[in-house]
Amino acid sequence: MTTNWNRREVLASLMLAAPGAATLAAAIANVEPTVAGEPASATSSKQRRRIAISKETTYITEPLAADGYPDYVGALNQLCSKGVTPENNAAVLVAKAIGPGQLPAERRDKYFSMLGISPLPTQGEYFVSRSEHAGKHSKKDGIPDSQYEDRLLGQVDAAGRQPWSKSEFPVWAEWLAANEQPMALLMEASKRPYRYDPWFWDKDGDNIDVGSIPMSQYRDAAKAFALRSMLRLGSDQVDAAIDDVQCIRRLSRLIGRGPTLVEMLIGITIDGVADESEYALLTPDRLSTATLDSMRRAHSGLPPVGDAPFVLGIGERFFVLSSLSAAARKPIAEQKTYLAGLEGLSKLIGDEESKLTPIVDEVGNAKIDWDVVLRTANAWIDRLVAALAKSDIADRTRAVADIKSDLDSLKLSLKKRQSLKSLPRAQRRAAGSDQLARAVVATCLPSFLTCRWTMTNATARRDLTRTAYALAQHHLDRGTYPPGLEQLTPRYLPAVPKDVFASDANLHYSREADGCLLYSVGPNGRDDGGRTAADWSAAIVAGQAKPDDVWDDLVVRIPVPRH
Repeated sequence: MTTNWNRREVLASLMLAAPGAATLAAAIANVEPTVAGEPASATSSKQRRRIAISKETTYITEPLAADGYPDYVGALNQLCSKGVTPENNAAVLVAKAIGPGQLPAERRDKYFSMLGISPLPTQGEYFVSRSEHAGKHSKKDGIPDSQYEDRLLGQVDAAGRQPWSKSEFPVWAEWLAANEQPMALLMEASKRPYRYDPWFWDKDGDNIDVGSIPMSQYRDAAKAFALRSMLRLGSDQVDAAIDDVQCIRRLSRLIGRGPTLVEMLIGITIDGVADESEYALLTPDRLSTATLDSMRRAHSGLPPVGDAPFVLGIGERFFVLSSLSAAARKPIAEQKTYLAGLEGLSKLIGDEESKLTPIVDEVGNAKIDWDVVLRTANAWIDRLVAALAKSDIADRTRAVADIKSDLDSLKLSLKKRQSLKSLPRAQRRAAGSDQLARAVVATCLPSFLTCRWTMTNATARRDLTRTAYALAQHHLDRGTYPPGLEQLTPRYLPAVPKDVFASDANLHYSREADGCLLYSVGPNGRDDGGRTAADWSAAIVAGQAKPDDVWDDLVVRIPVPRH
C-alpha cells in the first residue's frame, strides 16, 4: 500500500478505531523503544511529571525519554524504520545522489549511521539543483542576473510538458548531462519499497526537527526527469520517456506517504509534474495500443500519493503533542516561548484571533492543567481523522464542513473570552486550562482542514488522467477525438466522469484545433474557462487579473497527432 513502514497494519487499525485512532494509539504504545535520533532534554526521572502518560493525553505511552516524557522522535523513528534496511531504503540512494551538503553539518554522521551507511564525502558528482545551474548562466546577454535566472527557470516548466530538442533549451540539456549519474541513482531509488529518513530532536531536545534531505531537492529531481522525458519524446524514444514519467510517479509516492503534511503536499506536487509530462505522451501517433494499455494499467495500479488520516493521526499529531509536552515541563516564562511558535502558525494562515500566550499570563502561578490541553487537542484530531477517513467524498466534505463550523464558533468564543485575572485562583486554573485548550485547537486545526481539498484534488486528478487515457484510445482506434465524453461510454469508460469539485456536473470537455481540452473546475467550484493557477499567476504579473480572482481549474490538454 505504501513505502514507509508497515502501514498496512497501522492504517487498518486506524480505519477500525473509534472515534478515529484509539486502536492505533494502543498499537504504538506496545512497540519496543529504539534509537530516538538525538535524546530529549534529560532531567531526573524521579521528578514529578506535569502531564499524565496515557493514550488520551500523550497518545503514546512508550518510548519515554530520560525525563519520563514521551519520546515522539523515538516513536517516529521506530515506526518509520520498521522493515527497512540499507538495501531496501530509497533514502540511502537519494542521499548518495544528492550528497551530504544539504544536511546540517552537526547531524551528518548521526544521519548516515541511522541509515546504516558510512558518511559520504563532501565532494562528489552530486545532483546540481535548478537554481544552482541557472546561476552559472546568469551573466549572459547583458540581462540582469535575477531576470535571466527567472527566464531560465521559466523554461523548465515549458520543457517539462512538451517535446523539445537540445537546440531549443541548450542550458537545460547541459543540466541533464551534468546530472546523469545522480539521476541514475534516483531512478534506482524510486524502485525501492521504503523511504526512511531519520527524525531528530532540535538542539534543545524539546521539539521534533527534520534532519533529512530537503524537499526542494526532490522537486528538482522530479523536474529533471520530466525534462528528460520530454527530451526523449522529442527524439521518439517513447519507452525511455515513459520510464522517466513512471520514475516521477514512484518518487511522489515514496515522499507523499511520509508521516507529515509537508511530505504529502510535496508528493502531490511532484505527481502533478508527472501528470503534465504524461499528457504530452498521450499524443495518439506516438503510442501503440499495447503501449497505451500498459501505461493505463500502470497508472490505475498506483496507490494514492498521500494518506491524510495517517498524516494527521500520526505525524502532525506528534508535532502538536511534542510542542505541548515541551511547554508543560517548562517554567511559565518559557511556556510562552513554545506557545508563541504555535501562534506563528496561526499568523501564517491569516488568523489573528487565537492568542495563546496571554492565557498563560492570566493563569499565572495557578498553572495550566496540561492534561486538559492534551486531551482536548487529541479529541479534535481524532474527530478530523475520522472525518477524513470517510471514503465517500460527499460524506467527507460534510464532516469536515461541520468541523470548520465548530472551529469558527470556537474562535468567536475565544474572541469574547472572559479575562481570568478576576477569578479566584482555583477557578482560574480550570477556566484557563479550558481556554488554552480551545485556543490551541483554534490555532492548529484550521491548517489541517486543507487536507480535505488535497484529497479531493487527488481524486479529480486521477479522474482526469483516466479520462485522458480513454480519449487517447478513442483517437487511436477511430482517428479523431469524440464530440463529447458520452461517446467514450461504455467501451472506454463505464460512465461519464463527474467533476468532484462541482455539484453533480461532468468534467468539462471540448475539441479544439490543436487537440482537446479536458478540465475540472477545481477547489473554488467555479468554471474559470480552463484557466489554471499558473495562468492566474502569469496574468497577475502581466496586470491582467485581480489578486483575489484566483483561477484554479485542473486542466488536461492532449495535442493532435503530428502527421
